[in-house]
Amino acid sequence: MRNLILLIIIVVLAGAGYFAFQKLSSTQTPTPAPAQTVPSKITSEQAVASVKNLPEIQDYLKRVPNGKIEVDSGDESEYSVHVYEIKDGHTATFNWYSVNIKDGKVKPQFPQ
Repeated sequence: MRNLILLIIIVVLAGAGYFAFQKLSSTQTPTPAPAQTVPSKITSEQAVASVKNLPEIQDYLKRVPNGKIEVDSGDESEYSVHVYEIKDGHTATFNWYSVNIKDGKVKPQFPQ
């Protein structure tokens, strides 16, 4: 008989604990999902600024005040930036630069 009473007490306590847990979990605010980070992409203006800040371009612009720096083309991975001047009716290219859209790294097409 004593075992039966002990078993009834255990079942009652387990049931009370189960219902208390259900009530507690249904009143809690769900935890929002962590925000997904969207990879940032640099703009064409930022690509031009990155090229313009290179030491060799700073030097070029001092020597060639009419020099131009423009994004010529781009795709989903990089911009192609043209550094040049118009001289005697034709384009005189200083260099071309690839600028990675995701991380902004600049690489000259023709290393000097």
